[in-house]
Amino acid sequence: MKICIARVDRMGDMILTLPIIKGLKILDKSNVIHVIASDKNYKIVKHFNYIDKIYLLSSSKKNFFSIINKIRKEKYDHFYNFSPNWSGYILGILSKSKVRSTLIFLSRYRKNHYKKIIKRILAVIFYHYNIVIDRFTAIQNNKNIHQTSMMFSLIKKTNIEINEDLKIDYFFPLKYNIVVPSDICILHLSSKWINKYYDEENFINLITQLQEKKILVYLTSDATSKNKFKKIFDNYPIIKNDEFSNKKLYDKITIFEYLNFDKWIELIYSSKYVITPECGCTHLASLCKSQLTVIYDPDNFPEAIMHEYAPWKVPYNKLVFDDRELNQKIVSFIQ
Repeated sequence: MKICIARVDRMGDMILTLPIIKGLKILDKSNVIHVIASDKNYKIVKHFNYIDKIYLLSSSKKNFFSIINKIRKEKYDHFYNFSPNWSGYILGILSKSKVRSTLIFLSRYRKNHYKKIIKRILAVIFYHYNIVIDRFTAIQNNKNIHQTSMMFSLIKKTNIEINEDLKIDYFFPLKYNIVVPSDICILHLSSKWINKYYDEENFINLITQLQEKKILVYLTSDATSKNKFKKIFDNYPIIKNDEFSNKKLYDKITIFEYLNFDKWIELIYSSKYVITPECGCTHLASLCKSQLTVIYDPDNFPEAIMHEYAPWKVPYNKLVFDDRELNQKIVSFIQ
């Protein structure tokens, strides 16, 4: 079979799709698997050996129409769209694939519940199979709508059975030979740490408590971190991306400022503990088999997010930001 999968959204979404890709490939090694990726998640799949070809979808119209022309020539047996946005949806419609299948994600909010009515109508016309994921109703009825499970369900609907117990082992190249004198605990400086329940002073207090555990506390940052953690950036040493090397890994609290992906993932891989709000770092850590603690926004359906975006087949600790004993609970996970 020749199969195309569209996953043109975020990094974590692509990681949750990897068991599907692997399952389809090992079902029959002659299966040809193509993936349409976004510029946000291409770095996840470029080293994944179960893929035969990757199309990188950018924001330009020229690139979009170029990919349409290329995939139409492939004459796929199956096209699966797992992305909630319009790009993947339209690519599927125009793909000329023999069998086209899509997921349709309805909003978690009642006011937006009927927003995808056009997609639902078009799916009946242009897609052979679809599954509508009614998030609002699922939340009310406490139903499990995990993203990976929903993707498996769509595959099954097309009369293809693949192993749903597949796990994904770390597959990124190791380049930097990270060696440190003790266990590393990574705190990812996502802007989600700072909210009405938790501020920078709480975070500084957490660092102070973690120091007593005799571990290396490394802070990894993204493009938004400096605006939210001004005191942190003023008080701790910083290693910038171009300064990163094994020789410069400090044995004290250190900020790693916006490392490129290869350095960031290898630092996570070398860590025993990762503590992060729910974001892409959650799923990267799940690939690295670090002991993972994820903190959720109590105002954004935390139970639903836990069900829908939990790391696949990986145990982890779940906390919420409005817990008054949050710091104590985080520290208690560090052995």
